Amino acid sequence: MRNNKGITLISLIIYIIVLMIVIALMSNVTSYFLKNVRQITLNEAGDEDYLRLTAFITKDINSEDLTFAKDGMEGENQYLVLKFGNKETHQYICNNNNIYFLNIVNDNTTKKINLCAGVSGDNIFNVNNKKLYLDLKINNKNYSSNFSMNI
Repeated sequence: MRNNKGITLISLIIYIIVLMIVIALMSNVTSYFLKNVRQITLNEAGDEDYLRLTAFITKDINSEDLTFAKDGMEGENQYLVLKFGNKETHQYICNNNNIYFLNIVNDNTTKKINLCAGVSGDNIFNVNNKKLYLDLKINNKNYSSNFSMNI
């Protein structure tokens, strides 16, 4: 009979190889999981941006003081201007693939908020027959809505 005292060199090598295989498998599963989490985060960020944009526009469109709405292009920038009876103006400007909200009171910008990032589209804002149409892409996902205005 053999006397087995301690770990032999062969069993040590086997333990190390098995441990390396287990670590490699765990790192592959972890990297796959993290890649999917990043993709989900990117998709949710686009949805959150669109929700924030529609929340701001809905609040403005449903206001009783809304008196004027106009869309247009200035160079590469698309814009939407909403004027209210209390001399306040809200502008939504698409500039450098971002949509900004500007609150203007007496020709002074009091608030500037970046609502959306990664925006693209040829005709994002379209005002026609007391309706506002939104048509845009955020992170290559299409979004569109229409709103009735009380002007």
